[in-house]
Amino acid sequence: ESRDILLIRKTTNKQSINQVNEGLDNISLFNESDELTETPISNLFLEISNELLTRQVSSGLPAGSYSQQLLMTGRVTESRLLIHDFEKPD
Repeated sequence: ESRDILLIRKTTNKQSINQVNEGLDNISLFNESDELTETPISNLFLEISNELLTRQVSSGLPAGSYSQQLLMTGRVTESRLLIHDFEKPD
């Protein structure tokens, strides 16, 4: 939920995420509007129609330093990324 203080901040307190992530290499996180937010260990980028996209900050988390650098250089564009965007062939 986007109002949960531990889910809207980058933190080392990952107890709730680790419970979900148990036995998996990585997972993608999303908010209550099915917008993709991040993964517990990395930034999230999708290539759609030959454009590299990252989620909007309004989806729930502040931009990480690497995402921010790519946004500032124009290599990445913010977009509203949804769960079903994983299913789009490119």
